[in-house]
Amino acid sequence: MQTSATRRIVPLLLAPMLLSLGLIGVGFGAAPPAHAGLCTTSPLDGTWYNSDSATQSITRTRVYCGDDTQTVCNGNICSTTYGVARYVQLWGKCYPTDCAWGSRKLTLRSDGWSTAFYDQGFATRTVWVRTESWYGRTYLRVSIWNDYRDSRTDKWTTDWFLR
Repeated sequence: MQTSATRRIVPLLLAPMLLSLGLIGVGFGAAPPAHAGLCTTSPLDGTWYNSDSATQSITRTRVYCGDDTQTVCNGNICSTTYGVARYVQLWGKCYPTDCAWGSRKLTLRSDGWSTAFYDQGFATRTVWVRTESWYGRTYLRVSIWNDYRDSRTDKWTTDWFLR
């Protein structure tokens, strides 16, 4: 038979214990910590269209800030680094619709250029992008070094884009 003192003390003792077990249990099934990447605004950002509407080269360029989360594992131990990076996405002239080259991470250089690398099998291409102002308008300059794997002569191409 329980005394009235026992009936009052047991809930008082059990409550903190059950609460702490509940909080511990929440930790086991919880999602990874939330993170917010910080995308700074860049003059490169946006969708740009070739100023030559009859181009047979790159027709459209998109520069954007995106997720750059990386997980590295060594055996059973993994480490995740959360981050953001700037990416470039290109479209080349194809028929009936333009060919998407896909997105590549840009490497920001100290000279104002940003570069990305594409391996398309028949050629590797290093893409260089930066903004330039001419006569009050801002252009995106896209220069590409085309390194062909066959007998074609390697070459530079440069196109100018407007938003």
